[in-house]
Amino acid sequence: MPAKKKTTKGKTVKPSGKKEPGKCGSTGKKRPGSQNQKATPSGRGRTTQKTTPPLPYETYLSQNQNVRDAIAWQYNGTLIHYSDWDLNSATRSFNKTLARFYSYIAAGKRVPFAFNSLPGQDVAPIAGIAPGLYGDYLDPSDAAQIFLAYIAQALWVEVNQKVPWRLHNYTVSNLKLLLQSSNMFVEGTAAQNAVGLYEVNTDKCGTGMPGDPTIAYRFITGIGGLSPFPTQNTRRSQIFILFRWIRDHLYHGPFADNGRPITGGSLGQLAYGYQGPAPIQSMLRRATFTTPDGQTYGPNYFAWVGCQSAGALVVWVLRTLNIPCSAPNTYWTNDNNHKGIDFPTEKLFSGHMDDFYAMPQTLDPTIEPSEIFEKTQDYTTMKQKYTTNPPVVTEADYDQALAIKGLGHPTYLYVDLYWEGLVYSSSIYLDNQLTNVDQFPSPELPGLHSKYDSILQAAVDAFKQKNGLQSASEYDAWQAYEAAYKTWRDKR
Repeated sequence: MPAKKKTTKGKTVKPSGKKEPGKCGSTGKKRPGSQNQKATPSGRGRTTQKTTPPLPYETYLSQNQNVRDAIAWQYNGTLIHYSDWDLNSATRSFNKTLARFYSYIAAGKRVPFAFNSLPGQDVAPIAGIAPGLYGDYLDPSDAAQIFLAYIAQALWVEVNQKVPWRLHNYTVSNLKLLLQSSNMFVEGTAAQNAVGLYEVNTDKCGTGMPGDPTIAYRFITGIGGLSPFPTQNTRRSQIFILFRWIRDHLYHGPFADNGRPITGGSLGQLAYGYQGPAPIQSMLRRATFTTPDGQTYGPNYFAWVGCQSAGALVVWVLRTLNIPCSAPNTYWTNDNNHKGIDFPTEKLFSGHMDDFYAMPQTLDPTIEPSEIFEKTQDYTTMKQKYTTNPPVVTEADYDQALAIKGLGHPTYLYVDLYWEGLVYSSSIYLDNQLTNVDQFPSPELPGLHSKYDSILQAAVDAFKQKNGLQSASEYDAWQAYEAAYKTWRDKR
């Protein structure tokens, strides 16, 4: 076993060596589809060969080469494709594990992970939920189990036509985004002193530890889910179901330890019971967290590292419905630590996941996800702009674009400030509160004033009309508006 080493984040790592990931700790029958060579008596002393019928997904893959070719595990810098798994020692047990996981998913059971508890791990595993870690790195067999669980989930959804879109109709790049291991995990390098280990691909998947896909699948189908009439479903409708839930429930993770986000360690243990990145399933249930200095947050659904975790939640949840998605790093000057979200099949892109649930400019119970995503015709341009580093987008560019989306709706923040201006007979754009709103610099305010006043006034009139407040005083009507918003916030 190699000597102890430092990860890029300064944690001590003690790798288990160049262990082959194929040893997934699973047991069970011979891989369905393989031939049993046992001779059986037949008539006059002849022997016959007994063949196990293929599983449904094996039949599907035999008929759809493009899907079969997209399934691949990266090992030692080389992709080992599904068709070659039995030929390589690193992946020789993969078919058996895949068949076993598929059978559990088909039976409505949770995936039977067998995560390793090994000497030298800095983070202990949670049985059936999250793997042990050497710093940020997984043992190869644990990474392989998670990979195979998501492949089994993808194939079960496809074979049983749980969604109306078909895997085999995707482009090669979109299939790889769903089915190639390098879009889930990346191999450790010699420079990181982590050869033979795997790390979640945070550049594609955000900050979060994937686990049992059946939990995420039950979540997304339970919050609004799939219509009983599949032809009425689209990928876009399923994406928006999740993003509405995010709008109505998700909170930016609390800060602790001198204002830093909770990324693991002892704070992670306190917050969600694990010292690594937050397990995806921990973001799908409410939590209460008390910091070491006594501040209590919750109960809420938390994206523990903000946009980084929210991006991970979206990627891993929608992967269970076979919707290709990634959470790319995005950049603007003076503020470069962010995650966007990208749906290539739908040409949906946003440069900042927090815009959907955490930014006051766009936080509103009535705003639709489509109003926050970039316009479809601008998909390629905006994606290129926000993912370019060094940044070509300035902080002012981002702030003004966000403000225009909020004003154009208009969202609670701007209606409330406008209404305050009516109550006190002053322009909201000269009010100190507006200039103090986070990430909304004052120089752009005058130009927005004349353009959006009529939209804001229409929102005020509509609220009065809907709630029978036409004869109420301006102050009382405004207070009723604030109370309605507070009620929605409290339910989140």
